[in-house]
Amino acid sequence: RLSTAPDIVAFQSVLVAWVSCNQPDMALSFFMEMIEDGFLPTSMAYNIIIEALENRGLVGFNQAEEFIENMWNRFEEYPAGRPNLINYTKLITVLTKSYKRSSHNANEAIRLFETLWQKSEEYPHLKPDAITYTVVLQAIAHNENHQKLYDKAKALYNDVQDRKIHLNRNFYGSYLNALVKSRQVGDDEISGLFAEVEALPEGANSYIYNIILRQYARKDIIRARAFLEEMWNKYNKSRDKRLKPNTASYVIIMSAYRRDKGGITAIRELVEEVERRLIEGDKNFAYTYEFRKFQHSLTKDSNDTSFPTVTTPSLEAEHSINDS
Repeated sequence: RLSTAPDIVAFQSVLVAWVSCNQPDMALSFFMEMIEDGFLPTSMAYNIIIEALENRGLVGFNQAEEFIENMWNRFEEYPAGRPNLINYTKLITVLTKSYKRSSHNANEAIRLFETLWQKSEEYPHLKPDAITYTVVLQAIAHNENHQKLYDKAKALYNDVQDRKIHLNRNFYGSYLNALVKSRQVGDDEISGLFAEVEALPEGANSYIYNIILRQYARKDIIRARAFLEEMWNKYNKSRDKRLKPNTASYVIIMSAYRRDKGGITAIRELVEEVERRLIEGDKNFAYTYEFRKFQHSLTKDSNDTSFPTVTTPSLEAEHSINDS
């Protein structure tokens, strides 16, 4: 006779449903109910509830530490619930997305990261990898001021080099973004790192190129324009869509032209270039809000020489941990 009693898989499915419906409090309540009914959560169940905590956005270091300690306390009773690297990495991500972003959040994420390294001495399966470092880099890039951002990003980069951790394009993307955002990095250092990315099997993509473009556009618009053309040349040779310039590439340069007298003419030419090289023949072309603002400012009055108020696009928006 088949038993109709719910098992751990059924409980996890209900958890997923609550999280998917953006009901983190219901997920948390059901999770506690599951434990009270005698079901011991697996590490996968903990990952689901961590996602609920992320959606809730009210997590501090003490709560994260208590959560992970709860996992360790149950580990002896139920080995399937042993904390893993994904659990820690997700919790670090939760700390970086807390309801009040500040340097305090970044410091809490780093504290949990340091705790992870200490624990990995006893449990080697917890040794941080490039993904974990990438999450920490994103935390400090969101929350630190310029000088501290540069110093902390450099310290993390030196650490992964010393530990000989295999790096990927996503790590370099977050690292380069942090350095450029700090405004403390020189072009030679950026060029050297870009060469490291190009040497990777997966090479650079438009996200990486746009970060370099943003660095050059701040100081030398001619060099930035040449670099944009280099992007086009590489795309035309490979036809790899991951290398194709996008509207973010053009908005970076158009934003730089706002500082130049007579730059409105160059901006108008760039808008026309986007329409010619990006939009024409692409039925699925997606405009960005920043580009639309530039475009609209040029159609108001052909004699208007004022510049549109546009924020340089956030490169984080086109980047994710699971970048293809």
